[in-house]
Amino acid sequence: MPARAVSGTKATTASIKAMEGQFANNNKAAAAFINTVLGGAPIMQAAFPIVGGLAFAGMLETVGTKVVDYFKKLEEAALGHGGR
Repeated sequence: MPARAVSGTKATTASIKAMEGQFANNNKAAAAFINTVLGGAPIMQAAFPIVGGLAFAGMLETVGTKVVDYFKKLEEAALGHGGR
């Protein structure tokens, strides 16, 4: 009998989340599926530097946008409170 790649508890939890419509919050189940059923681990390992770089670039863009927004709000507050 072949060994199970995913425990019964994980499979049950993923199934319940899917039935509740929580597809976006089910990344552990998706990762287990890709690795065990599709054999995607080697592909993901090879792609990780690219995926990681894209995620890092996205994070930098988000932080940069928030910093710019912060300083715009700071300037607006200064002008609105006697800074004219």
